[in-house]
Parts: sequence; C-alpha cells; structure tokens
Amino acid sequence: MRSLSLCERGIRDSDVMEVMSTVAAESIGILDLAKNTIGAEGAHHISESFKRGKCSLKVLFLNDNEIGAEGAKHIASAIKSRKCLLKHLSLNHNEISSRGIEYLSLALQMGNGSLRKLCLNSNQMGIGGAQHISFALQTRKCALTDLRMYNNQFGDEGTRYIAMAVQTENCRLRSIDLGSNHIGDGGARHIALAIQTGKCSLTFLDLNDNEINDSGAREIASALQTRESKLQELHLSWNRISVSGACHFALAMQSAKCSLKKFKINYNTMQRCVSDILSHIESQNGYALRYVTSIHFTCIPIEACELLQIATVCRWTDVATHLLARLHSKLIS
Repeated sequence: MRSLSLCERGIRDSDVMEVMSTVAAESIGILDLAKNTIGAEGAHHISESFKRGKCSLKVLFLNDNEIGAEGAKHIASAIKSRKCLLKHLSLNHNEISSRGIEYLSLALQMGNGSLRKLCLNSNQMGIGGAQHISFALQTRKCALTDLRMYNNQFGDEGTRYIAMAVQTENCRLRSIDLGSNHIGDGGARHIALAIQTGKCSLTFLDLNDNEINDSGAREIASALQTRESKLQELHLSWNRISVSGACHFALAMQSAKCSLKKFKINYNTMQRCVSDILSHIESQNGYALRYVTSIHFTCIPIEACELLQIATVCRWTDVATHLLARLHSKLIS
C-alpha cells in the first residue's frame, strides 16, 4: 500500500484539494496530514474526494489540526458514503465537541461498515459525546473493533454509557482506550460488570491515568476471574491503587479462569517493597529474576506492584503466593 506523509508541512485548507488530487492520481492508501492547520473547509475537500469515488485511502491521519465540530460533520458525510474505503481514521486533538461526535456517531450507524479503527484522543466529547459513541457501538452497521478516547473528560457517567454498549450483541469492539477521563471507582464498577458478561468481546482495555482506588481495583479483579471475561491486556498505571488493591489482582491472575496475559499497574500509590521480598524471589528463581529485572527496571528497590507483575505474568505461582502473603502481612502490621 502506497503512503504519503505530509505531517507538519504547513498545509492549509486551500492546499487540501491539490493534496487529494495527488492521492487520487497516485492511488495513495495511507495519508498522514497531522500537525497542519486544516479546518472545516479542508475537511469538506477530503469528504468530497471520498464521495466522488476518487479516493482509495484506507488510512487517514488528521491528528492535531483544527477540524472542530463542523469539520467532523464533513468527515462524517464521507464515512456514510458507500464509496468510502477507510479502515483507520485518526482525529486526535482536533477540538471536536459533543456535537461533532454526534455527527460521527450517526455516520457510524448509517455507514458502509468499512471503518474498523477510530482515534478520538484529546478532544472535547464530554459525557454527551460518550453517549453518542455508545449509541453507535450498539448498532449493527458499526464495525469498529478498535476505539481510542483518551483524555475526553467524560468521567464515570460517560464510562457508564460506554460500558453499556460493549456488553451488547452488536458491539464488535476488541480494544478500547479510556485513559485520562477522570474515571473513578464508579466507572471501574461499570467496566467490571461489562467485561464479565458473555457478550463483551474486549481483549484490550486501557484505564491509565484515571482516579481508580482499591475499591474499583477489587471490582475489576473480581471480573477477571469469571469465565466470561476475555481480557488479555489491562493497563491501570497512574491511578490510586495501593498494595491492597494490587493484591486483588495477584489473586485474580492465579485463577485458572483469568485470561489476562499482560498487566500494567505502574506509578500508583504502592509502598516500596522491602529487600527480603526481593531476596526471596531471587533465591527461588536465581538468574531468571535478574534477567527480567535487567530488562524492565533500572534500579532497586522497585515497587511492590512491579514485583507482583514479575511473579504473576511469568506464572511463578509459588513466588506469587509467597509475595501475596508478605504483602498482606505488611498491611496487617
């Protein structure tokens, strides 16, 4: 697939028509127009190119432009077209409001089902935008499997709408990024309830940089121990989870029902681990721990949660059991 990168080239609305002519003439499949000054007018030119069937783009990056709600309306018009072949659309950091998200949502509900990945990080969707996306995910024509909504400030209420959608039969999502959205224990509870339903197909979940405490961690860890959960990768770094919360995940990951293969929980409020825990793990596993440590960490002492990751992800059940007991004893003391 031929690609064309015009990132940071100072491209304005008036330049977009010429760019799209080049895309059509050279059968470009991947176009990167990130970090320019493309607004609603430029988005209109892009849309018209799709609707006239003169554009064979499969991947389009419009990150860090000035698309806004009106530009999103034009892009939505292209998505609805039967001639649009887009599979991956990235609109990160474009000041797209809830109204703009509504246009995109309606397009997903009425489109041709070609779009698989949509990136909407760092926009202004809020709770209303999350609700619009939820409506789209629950419709048969929406074929999204990968959705990125980092930093859109929709909180627990917006998360409730998304959680509602991912547990419906029509939702095809496998991967979702909900990082940096002021999600607390309430939102974590909604997510936990969703992933333990047989209809939820999520295998990747990013909840980094939120406000989840031990209560929310317990809810998610409990959901991981159900046979219905399909999650294989979970990110919970930069939250408010203590050693107590991490212990719930230690128990969950030892369950035969847990399908998790990759787990990140760095930079929470864990206490620093004591040297005797590290010494015990090294005595049980010798060079193996030192090898893993040399890859992932730069200094000792490392956080208790990071030792927990080594002990559980590497499936050292006896070490995980010992570590869990030691962490509980620290909490009691």
